[in-house]
Amino acid sequence: MQADNRVGLDLDSISGSGDTGKLTTDLTSFTNMGQGYNQSLGAWLDTSTVGSFSAHYLLTLSDADVGASNTRGTYQMDINLVGNVAAVPEPETYALMLAGLGLMGFVARRRQQRNS
Repeated sequence: MQADNRVGLDLDSISGSGDTGKLTTDLTSFTNMGQGYNQSLGAWLDTSTVGSFSAHYLLTLSDADVGASNTRGTYQMDINLVGNVAAVPEPETYALMLAGLGLMGFVARRRQQRNS
């Protein structure tokens, strides 16, 4: 079917696999797209858990339900999402590290004074 003859696209199905609970997206904006429409996509990463995550979404679209069904084309779109959440040290960790460095400096200075 010629692109000029298309009326729009219907979103027929969405299937997801992988870490779809951590990497999510709103794909409903791909429903009932008219001819010449451009569509953007937003994705979100749940950062409450440290680790690497990946998700795969497969969208199946078809020409809008106009005319004979045997002239309708079908299309697929793959969306792969990858995210990484790194651990961020808490302020208490920095405080303990500074206290430990200070204690090491105190011990080194005391040893130096004894050896003098």
